[in-house]
Amino acid sequence: MGIDHVEVVPNGVDTTYFTPSKSPTTTVYLLFTGTMNYEPNIEAARFLAADILPLIHKKFCFTKLHVVGMKPSKEVLNLASDQIVVHGAVPDVRPYFQEADVYIAPLLHGGGTRLKILEAAASGKAIVSTAFAFEGLSFVPGNDLLVADSATEFASAVTDLIENEDKKQHLGFKARQVSTCYDWDKIGSSFRTLIERIAGKFDYSKGYDMK
Repeated sequence: MGIDHVEVVPNGVDTTYFTPSKSPTTTVYLLFTGTMNYEPNIEAARFLAADILPLIHKKFCFTKLHVVGMKPSKEVLNLASDQIVVHGAVPDVRPYFQEADVYIAPLLHGGGTRLKILEAAASGKAIVSTAFAFEGLSFVPGNDLLVADSATEFASAVTDLIENEDKKQHLGFKARQVSTCYDWDKIGSSFRTLIERIAGKFDYSKGYDMK
């Protein structure tokens, strides 16, 4: 039996919980978040530590990477150094978003919607992401976030934002705008409308669709 029509209800973010900070960020503070025993996040952290961060340090030697997320694997914990802080689980991730200079998402594999991107966007952060990391989300590369897939391109995008405060602020503003399209209230309202429309086409006395 074929399916005639499919409706997609996206994942979302609470844009009243995650909001832009009014306080200044910490320069050269990079943030990566996620569940840190999940293999794609482990891979991304490894990619950051081994390939991307050393290139950034050539230009900004005091840059620090903050890795925030529950259940960090032994491999992630072993990445901790003077330049990499592994926080593990935290009671509230918002202070880390607020302090971050740039949010980074160098994911190479995985599945599902990357809610970390929506949380960073709702927090008004300038985002540097691989193309894979924001799949399924309506961000426009170069306008709402920066996209880079190789270590060299990724490091260059990050250093560009560190050097260009206006560009960083603009990208954070644009990311926040996109995040409002994924606000839970809007998604809930559209989902309710969808259910009501489906229910209105169903004859409960006969048990079949009244198309």
